Amino acid sequence: MGLLSKKRPPDWVRVAAESDFAHTMQVRYDNRDFALFKTAAGIFCSQPSCSHEYSPLVEGIIEGTAVHCEKHGSRFDLQSGRVLDLPASADLVMYPVRIENGEIWIKV
Repeated sequence: MGLLSKKRPPDWVRVAAESDFAHTMQVRYDNRDFALFKTAAGIFCSQPSCSHEYSPLVEGIIEGTAVHCEKHGSRFDLQSGRVLDLPASADLVMYPVRIENGEIWIKV
């Protein structure tokens, strides 16, 4: 058996309670950080920092289903991770989210 066959499939992990935050929250699981965003369209999870100069996205401004990075104004679609405004040119890594009994789970 090679190394690739020993890789585990992604797991769903509980990272927070839905009541823990109002708009944004950084969470940590297995020494990795993730950013959670609560919008009218649901809760989204992404990498924790802007792909341009790595500023914390939880300090950004949420508008609809987009987050604006406070440092240089890059804007990202939280539903897809796609860059909407420069200077960022790389999309965000997004993680699937599910809510069960008020608990937030992400697939890592």
